[in-house]
Amino acid sequence: MEQALEISADMAQTRRTVRAHLRDTYAAKMADLGGIITRVSDKTGMSLLATGHEIAKQADVAGDGYTAMLLLAATVELVDPTPAQIAQVFE
Repeated sequence: MEQALEISADMAQTRRTVRAHLRDTYAAKMADLGGIITRVSDKTGMSLLATGHEIAKQADVAGDGYTAMLLLAATVELVDPTPAQIAQVFE
């Protein structure tokens, strides 16, 4: 259980980092990537979390850590969307 909490905290921190980095383009980028994750999840029958993690892992293995980070942030957005009052700051 402790490991799951640490992973959750790490993923939330990744989302905060990506949100701060992308600023004005955050919502659109997360919507695009979230759509990809959702489509793959629907086709494979895997959960959104498992799908996002797997796609991010493949990006990382391919040497694209930046895309992996974006995919993890999009996964977090799918399973735990940014509260509206925070999202408004980045619109």
